[in-house]
Amino acid sequence: MDEAIVSLCVQAIGCKRESFPQPYLGLSLSINKLPLSAFTSQIDKAGRRLSAWQASFLNKMGRTVLINSILDSQLVYLMSSLQLPPGMISKMDKTRRAFLWSGAKDGKASPAACLVAWTAVCNPKDLGGIGVRDIGIQNISLLLKLMHRLHCPSSSAWSQWVQERASCNSSR
Repeated sequence: MDEAIVSLCVQAIGCKRESFPQPYLGLSLSINKLPLSAFTSQIDKAGRRLSAWQASFLNKMGRTVLINSILDSQLVYLMSSLQLPPGMISKMDKTRRAFLWSGAKDGKASPAACLVAWTAVCNPKDLGGIGVRDIGIQNISLLLKLMHRLHCPSSSAWSQWVQERASCNSSR
């Protein structure tokens, strides 16, 4: 838009002009791919959660329960809306790994403290893992669930609303 029209719109609506990325409902919106810095608040939030726990009094299975129930659940809203960049997944995995093996609240654990490869830790218990969820796979699963809802309009008011207003044809 022309700069003069933008300033007239801002004046008529009575709002302030902002730039992207823009926070909306707790998510960063942008017209471009979001940089890793847009997700630092989520990573910092995980660190603040960890600092409140007395990890030294918990065994590894107790820490596993906290990782699966608290740390991973704070990411569900974000993961069901956006595909997380690999950099954020690796930073969260680093924080989760350090907390699991050494109880470190700052995300820094010595390499000797990590007793098993992280990919093995993320396996289900019946396949020899500890049962820590792989947030990359969980992110993809939540996004696929959103796609499924879009193509099953009878079960979702959201998908009915989207299909009425957008040009998406579910019969393709």
